[in-house]
Amino acid sequence: MNSKSEAFLNLFFPKLISGIVKMRKPFMSLRAKLYLGWSLTLEAYVLVKIATQTDVCGFSRSVIEKIARMKGIEKASLLFGDFDAIIKIKMPKIHEIENSVMEEIHMIEGVESTMTLLCVDENIIE
Repeated sequence: MNSKSEAFLNLFFPKLISGIVKMRKPFMSLRAKLYLGWSLTLEAYVLVKIATQTDVCGFSRSVIEKIARMKGIEKASLLFGDFDAIIKIKMPKIHEIENSVMEEIHMIEGVESTMTLLCVDENIIE
């Protein structure tokens, strides 16, 4: 830890340094984390329904391959069940996730519908 970080923590979080924290868990506010240069990345999972193309073999796989090449997509996999695919997205802002789903994923031929599930990071909840 550099001297700037240590001075900031001592000033605003003296109990954090001594190890005595509410609920006995290490805690630092989101504002403090951003001040110290921590990056904030939001994570979301998108469930995708893909149109059935009986005359095209491997159609679902081609849709997933297109999605996997998009910016911010960490992983894209086919599923069995009510949804045909699941996509893991990591981006710094919620509106970037929204734009990615609404303006890119929905525009791919074969994507019928999506359900976006935004993950909650317990470390940033105040």
